[in-house]
Amino acid sequence: MSGNRARVFLAGLLFAAYPLIIFLLLRQQAAGVGAALVLGLLAWRLRQQPHRLVWLGAAAVSVLLVLWLFDVATIPKLLPPLIHAGLFYLFSASLYSIPLIERFARLDQPELPLAVRVYCRRLTLFWSGFFAVHVVLTVWLALQGDDVLWVLYNGLLVYLLVAALLVGEVLWRRYRFPDMRHASLVAALGSIMINAPAVLNQNDRNDT
Repeated sequence: MSGNRARVFLAGLLFAAYPLIIFLLLRQQAAGVGAALVLGLLAWRLRQQPHRLVWLGAAAVSVLLVLWLFDVATIPKLLPPLIHAGLFYLFSASLYSIPLIERFARLDQPELPLAVRVYCRRLTLFWSGFFAVHVVLTVWLALQGDDVLWVLYNGLLVYLLVAALLVGEVLWRRYRFPDMRHASLVAALGSIMINAPAVLNQNDRNDT
């Protein structure tokens, strides 16, 4: 496994386990450890992206530091909305050039028909809206104070929802474009994990 692939895999694993880790820390009255983890992850991310994300990250860190003064238990629960906000940015910003979904589709089929390109744009727009809604929802879950509801949604329900949407999209795409070559869902997800760093770097170059 290459360095980029390993980093993507580890990041995904950490994000999947993060709600449960924070829930256990909160149960042990160790919210400060979770807060330090969030701030450390943000600092690491800022080091990786020294350009346009600096101001966004600095603002996020400032907000988190202020919140820390008032309610340290809230800070660890704000990582999911920050990640959803980042995903919303990536998907929505790509609509001004080549939509993100189309970039991944071109990895398998470089020449896409017009109808498929339109479909990819609409799908990218859909996921932009999905992540925008989840920014609001996960902020509310973080602030409303029910740790069990927070970990249940962020650690389980959101993954079930995303899985259902992915399966539904694959089935609809096979029905909508029966003459195209379609990779399996597992193969498609594997390709996304492997190629995500290169595609996102392409997104960075197009936005600068």
